[in-house]
Amino acid sequence: MAVEGIVTGEASTQKEVVVPQLKTLGKVYFNTDEFFLDAKDRKYLKEVAKKVKKTGSKSVLILGHTDVKKGVDNEWLSKSRADAVSSFLKLFNIKSTITEAWYGPRKPAVKGLDKLSLAKNRRVEIYLLN
Repeated sequence: MAVEGIVTGEASTQKEVVVPQLKTLGKVYFNTDEFFLDAKDRKYLKEVAKKVKKTGSKSVLILGHTDVKKGVDNEWLSKSRADAVSSFLKLFNIKSTITEAWYGPRKPAVKGLDKLSLAKNRRVEIYLLN
């Protein structure tokens, strides 16, 4: 499986990473134009960090997404969401390498412009790499 747009280091450096197998670890959903983690998100991510430690996985992949609405730079917003989740997970001294990627609105979870569809696309996905 290839994951396009993996960003490491500087924002302008993008490369494709071939990933043998992804195991979904979790998702965090965001309000419109926001990248802040609320208390519920932080509690959830604390449990995710425990799972990562328990598995002993060497790599975690964090993918940031937005809905298609205009008003804010969706690339920046998806990166900020991925950064927020990654930074919070690092607080728990996870030994795994954490790699971030962000896609803006280019990889929607669902199609549609209704409120529910838009909400499902404002997310960060967390994967373990095996």
